[in-house]
Amino acid sequence: MAPMERKEVDDLIAKALKEAKKEEDRNLNMETRKMMEKFKGLEEQVMNKVKGLEEQVKTLTEERDHWRTAYEHMKEEGEISNAEILKEEIKKEIKTEVESTRESWVEVVHKRVKKEVREDVQKEELTRVQDTLEEERLRHTRRLHIRITGLPEGVSPEADATDICHRLGYESMPYTDAWRVGRDTSRLRALILKMSSEEARTAFFRRRSVLRGLPGGTLYMDEDLTRMQVAHRRACMPQILQARREGRKAFYRDGKVFIDGRPIK
Repeated sequence: MAPMERKEVDDLIAKALKEAKKEEDRNLNMETRKMMEKFKGLEEQVMNKVKGLEEQVKTLTEERDHWRTAYEHMKEEGEISNAEILKEEIKKEIKTEVESTRESWVEVVHKRVKKEVREDVQKEELTRVQDTLEEERLRHTRRLHIRITGLPEGVSPEADATDICHRLGYESMPYTDAWRVGRDTSRLRALILKMSSEEARTAFFRRRSVLRGLPGGTLYMDEDLTRMQVAHRRACMPQILQARREGRKAFYRDGKVFIDGRPIK
């Protein structure tokens, strides 16, 4: 396979970024709910700490009021001393310090929560973009592939590919490469054909029905889908089966559902 030109790479990256933006818009509400739930849990922890500090402040306030009342009484009776005045000043300083500590602690926690949420969002966004780029790369690589399963392994993948093409009526080979996928040779591995063009791939698919009449067991021809496409096709199968039950022609091709020849979003 010839290396991709710079323009093709730029177009591929631009397309991937565009798809990432669409995916971001679709998942915005979900991501917002996740962040709000996480922030809510952290906020509850903060509020519990704040509530504890408020209880301490309340206790100190009650003690202050008690000593203030005693101070006024002693002042009226002429019993107050310099020691009591010093004690009252110390209580005021303690209260001021507690309130200052509470405000500083709450501010620090809020800053930490915001930082963690921001970092999580950035990491998730980076991962999503990377996954999208990798998915686009895989789809671009596999766009000319055809997967054949149920075909016994012969001398080589190329020999198997040539044999199946002859059995389908080809004289000149429509593929440029062939290989088996999977490391477990004890099981029947799928044969991948890389077709010479999209037109050749489409024409090959049109001979799919011929496979049913070939001797040697049932053979299946399919697209070489990525894991994401396989999961998407599985999710779309109820819609496809329902359309077929209604007598309509429905199938999954190139990442889309087609019903009566029209792609369904």
